[in-house]
Amino acid sequence: MPVICWKEKKMMVMEIAYRLGYENAYYFSKVFRKYIGMPPTDYQKRAEEKKIQEVKKSNRLNEES
Repeated sequence: MPVICWKEKKMMVMEIAYRLGYENAYYFSKVFRKYIGMPPTDYQKRAEEKKIQEVKKSNRLNEES
């Protein structure tokens, strides 16, 4: 599943598509957008931004302790 793969490490859409058995990255992107509601690259950017925010929040909590 792309969600899990992108959480493990940053990968290109082509690599995710190939690992999931898609021979065509464009078709994978089209299917991904249909079910997730955004292109894989946008999803990847949002996931990365969320990860950064979680780290910042964790750092603030540690500083307050």
